[in-house]
Amino acid sequence: MKPIESLLSVKNLSAGYAGSQVLFDVSMSIAQGEVVALLGRNGMGKSTFIRSLFGLTTYMGGTIHLGGQSIAAQASFKVARAGLGWVPEGRQIFSNLTVEENLMASFKKTSQINRVWRLNDIYELFPRLAERKTHFGNQLSGGEQQMLAIGRALLTQPSLLVLDEATEGLAPLIRREIWNTLLQLKGTELAVLIVDRDLKSLSKLADTFLVLEKGRIVHQGLGEELYTDKERIERYLSV
Repeated sequence: MKPIESLLSVKNLSAGYAGSQVLFDVSMSIAQGEVVALLGRNGMGKSTFIRSLFGLTTYMGGTIHLGGQSIAAQASFKVARAGLGWVPEGRQIFSNLTVEENLMASFKKTSQINRVWRLNDIYELFPRLAERKTHFGNQLSGGEQQMLAIGRALLTQPSLLVLDEATEGLAPLIRREIWNTLLQLKGTELAVLIVDRDLKSLSKLADTFLVLEKGRIVHQGLGEELYTDKERIERYLSV
């Protein structure tokens, strides 16, 4: 499905931490149903950009609109209610809750888009979670924790799903399962913003990509270019 409606609009965003500016006039947009990859070397502002969407940095200027609603410098719970779902780097699941308790803790009954995710939908998406639904968070492997983090985010009924380092540190088999799941999600109306280093997998998933360098967008292109023009793209990403 070709995205046709603007969902996230960021214009001239400047942000940072405790008076230290990290992002400089960053502008980008994501349409409904679109998948956008955010690339860049470590320390170039990717995580800061994501945290800024959720109001977790020092806001220094610019605008952020989600579905036409301003979310700039809003509390993270208000941003989540507006339709932004987050799969953070490090997963941040509740280790003392079971898989099912982790999932139901974030469950929202209504959605701003057509699809309403329910517990059984998550178990169908990730059968491993169904098998381990009574296991505590600290009893899961890293890959299972990532599946849980994605499932938890989907149950907030987001219009835009944000994944920071989606497959970092995971075993190859688990990475493949995560990518296959994201390809399934691409067939829905859900928009996705993803940070990852796997250019080959991203080229199959992303409609467009953006490259951040020193807190500024320095390049933008079509997702298919990530692999067909891999050598040029990697110049932006090499250490």
